[in-house]
Amino acid sequence: AFAIAKPALDPIFALDRAQPLSLVALDPVQTATSFALDALNRAFAKQGVDKTIDGVANIPFLITHALAGEQTMRHLRHRLALSAGAQATVLIWDAPGAGDSDTLLTAVLTLTLAAGSHLTLIRVQDADAKATRALHLKAHIAADATLEMIQLDFGGARVRQETEVTLAEPGARFEQTGLAALTGKSRVDQRSHVWHATPRCTSRSSARLIAAAQSKAILNAKVQ
Repeated sequence: AFAIAKPALDPIFALDRAQPLSLVALDPVQTATSFALDALNRAFAKQGVDKTIDGVANIPFLITHALAGEQTMRHLRHRLALSAGAQATVLIWDAPGAGDSDTLLTAVLTLTLAAGSHLTLIRVQDADAKATRALHLKAHIAADATLEMIQLDFGGARVRQETEVTLAEPGARFEQTGLAALTGKSRVDQRSHVWHATPRCTSRSSARLIAAAQSKAILNAKVQ
């Protein structure tokens, strides 16, 4: 069992309280698979988060995905941006639903970190045993900005997670830590692609995968 502590959070998004979304153009590293996922999501996308964070946010922000009901399907697009020097923590929780039905969620999150900003992003995936999830993160990191990402996977039947990071300017930094603890027939496929577009950038990734029973965990990472 996994319990999430409940600190004071600022809920900026839930499926029953969506905000209008405006997209931004980035320079992501597009693989054939991620392009197909992005195209599928864009074709059916509904409202998602559109938020710019200024200054230092002392309270973490919460984005919750919680699907329930028979054959539920949602496609969401989110945009988060940190202004120069901003600092924030964001928790994305793919929570279990109210039942054990087949559900499908695709979500695309676009991050823009301006110079000197710092974002701690915590992604917790604890979907139901029959859930299918396709999650795509695209991040653009400017000079002396840092993205720290913690990825925790505990559920879902078929889960695909794509992470694409562009270290665009000198001093940009990306750190990724992942843990998957699976059981039953869960299958989690984590893929990351980090592009050092300029000298003097730093990236570091580490992961621990635990697969029990008939579950399967896949990790595929590329740095260029």
